[in-house]
Amino acid sequence: MIEPFRAWCPILLLILLALCLVMISCARPKPAVSRALPPIPSSSATPAEPTPPSPVLRLKEPIGAHVEIIAGEELVRTIENCASTNSATQEIEASVEVSSFLHIELPGALPEPAPQEEGIKAFIHHTYALPDSVSAPPIDRVAVPIPGGSRAVVHMAWHYAWDRNTVEIAQDGAVLAELPVRALIEASLEVTDVTIEPCATGSPQPQTSSTPEIVENLGTSVELQATVALTSESEVGPTVLPGSDEAIALVRGYLQAIQEGRFRDAYALLHPRYQTAHPFEIWRQGYAPVTGLEIRIIEAIRIDRYTEEVRVGLTLTTQKQGQTLYSDWSATYRVVVARGVPPFQRAISDIRMRALGVG
Repeated sequence: MIEPFRAWCPILLLILLALCLVMISCARPKPAVSRALPPIPSSSATPAEPTPPSPVLRLKEPIGAHVEIIAGEELVRTIENCASTNSATQEIEASVEVSSFLHIELPGALPEPAPQEEGIKAFIHHTYALPDSVSAPPIDRVAVPIPGGSRAVVHMAWHYAWDRNTVEIAQDGAVLAELPVRALIEASLEVTDVTIEPCATGSPQPQTSSTPEIVENLGTSVELQATVALTSESEVGPTVLPGSDEAIALVRGYLQAIQEGRFRDAYALLHPRYQTAHPFEIWRQGYAPVTGLEIRIIEAIRIDRYTEEVRVGLTLTTQKQGQTLYSDWSATYRVVVARGVPPFQRAISDIRMRALGVG
């Protein structure tokens, strides 16, 4: 039995060796299949460069920061109240034709692509709310009381408020050019002097119409039209017309700014002539002791077409030597129409305050 088994041993070894080879080949990892990515086509087009922002126009200073008041030549008008023994008030209305509401200094060439002259002028007209043309001249009027049997020689002058500013042409935060400008923000008729004279015996009575008087004034044409109808103060009671909501809102905003400590905002609501007479630091000192402000009553009446009075009852809270004091005041704010002064198109031209008591 042993001999046959020995004869099969080599065969069995060969079979075992073959099985081992098969198992080893199956255990080896298969080679990865190469899948080449398609080549990225090269593009000849270059990416577009970003377009730089267009130049912008802006004012360097707030409107009203640098106002220059220029007085025109004196105008003289004689009005009469010879037909009555009662005192009367007569109005003189005037209009002035200005050659331009705007003066701008343009350089020889503006930087490209800055807006050109017409675009710059349109920006300034829109920002200052100036008239589109000189076809709408400023109109103003003054009221002059005249005793009965008298005539008044009225001396007047137009006052022009020019705002000096600079228009900046800026691009991407950099200023490309600065253009000095002057804009006419207001023209008002002011009485400088009134001389009352007795009517001469047999002097002509005031007529029912008058011929406009044309006066040439520094390149501007001034037309004076006297209102002939006289109102007798003893025969006709005063007619009080209510003022505008804008005038009340202006004064309320002025007082609210003071109450909140925004003195620069309050000061900006004052007329340039009032600011000239009351510099900011001196005006500000008047409110130094005020710690609180309460409006008890506020109302407005119309003086004429361009002037209103806002009357306010106030209670002021002040600090004095460590004590809190409360005082009642009666305040009158004269409000005039002021073109180009948003949002009310009005300004406070005079302030009168009277203390009623301290508690």
